[in-house]
Amino acid sequence: MSTKKNKDELIIPTKEEMDKESEKFDDPIYRLQVAKDMMDEHIAFNKKHGLSTESIQRIDTINSLWCIAEDMRLRKEAGEFPTYMEAYRWAAKHITQNGKTFKAYSLQNEYHKAKTKGLVGLD
Repeated sequence: MSTKKNKDELIIPTKEEMDKESEKFDDPIYRLQVAKDMMDEHIAFNKKHGLSTESIQRIDTINSLWCIAEDMRLRKEAGEFPTYMEAYRWAAKHITQNGKTFKAYSLQNEYHKAKTKGLVGLD
């Protein structure tokens, strides 16, 4: 295949180069090495750009956003997080609601709306 001049520059191979390379994919050892090389490049890219190389297991819940926010506030008050926003950020990174992601700001906003309606903060 074509060599890259710059690591961040994409070089598109010719049809002849692709046909020549495709013959190698019949070999399972070659396919495994290509997959390993791709993972190594992905990890190197993440490290270069300060991104995490750990995969995050998300927890899915059917709870409303204000309920998730209330749970995170309790965890903050128990000393698990330094601020409410840090707790919300953790939740946004590790929890989904009905399979959908949300932002930390959404938790803050929904908590305050629920508090205004009298749904939370009745202690």
